[in-house]
Amino acid sequence: MQTKEKTGSLPKSFSHALDGLFSVIRNERNFRIHICMAVYVAIFSVVGKVGVPTFLKFLICIGAVMSAELFNTAIELLCDVVCSEYNGNIKKIKDISAAAVLILAIFSAILGLMVFLSKKVLFEIGRVFLAYPIVPILIFLSLPLAVWYISRGKK
Repeated sequence: MQTKEKTGSLPKSFSHALDGLFSVIRNERNFRIHICMAVYVAIFSVVGKVGVPTFLKFLICIGAVMSAELFNTAIELLCDVVCSEYNGNIKKIKDISAAAVLILAIFSAILGLMVFLSKKVLFEIGRVFLAYPIVPILIFLSLPLAVWYISRGKK
């Protein structure tokens, strides 16, 4: 068995982390979904003028969901290395790991809906859409691009 040497320098360890991140972005459809959702949350946060404290809550949720997805992907890959044939316990491990991401995403979505469906934010979004009709048009036109981005890749 080959031993792994330490990464050494701090820049090298950041490089390895970025390699992992780019690998997940390239190969994991669900992570690309989270990226697209984060972009739309950011756009609607600006348009709806949700304020800095609420936006910081969104950033925490986005970071938590994306981190959970990274852990889920790592667990799934590790399980595939440990056992290449079907194993009921490995299936349970993968299902539980995916469920953790799902629960975090659901609760993050609930927070987002509570904010974006509030009268104040809905009114502001409506006001901006009426004052600047290009904004909803651009958002609508971005949807096919988001679908393409999500659907490309291996998973």
